Amino acid sequence: MELILHIGREKTGTTALQAALQRIFTQSSSKFYYPKDVTNWSSFRSLTALFDNSLKYHYYRTLNINNWEQHRLLSRKIEDDIQRQLDITSKTHKCWIISTENMSTNLTELQQIERLKVFLDKHFTLNKIICYFRDQYSDA
Repeated sequence: MELILHIGREKTGTTALQAALQRIFTQSSSKFYYPKDVTNWSSFRSLTALFDNSLKYHYYRTLNINNWEQHRLLSRKIEDDIQRQLDITSKTHKCWIISTENMSTNLTELQQIERLKVFLDKHFTLNKIICYFRDQYSDA
């Protein structure tokens, strides 16, 4: 399975992109697959949560994750959900497209990025990472 990972920064049109991806690529006839987040958010925030080493990520607050045991259980749920979706789509789709604007803000330590790479290499054969940057103050 191939992967296109979009890690757009906040305020760069990522939400509009995610809405379009969700509308277009959740159809079973497409060779591309836009996976559902374990919490059914349009952004695949759970992938960031899987590698975030703190409990400061606002995604945790929305899920009432307040301690490391809850974090561990959520991580296991995320991994199981990703594997379940991979199992279902492996014969019908050639590529996953994941978009999240929170990864570039929350995964800032080398150890987090290395763990993400190991995870992606385990599940996907070809990884393409797309990131869009702009001066966020130019349109303010």
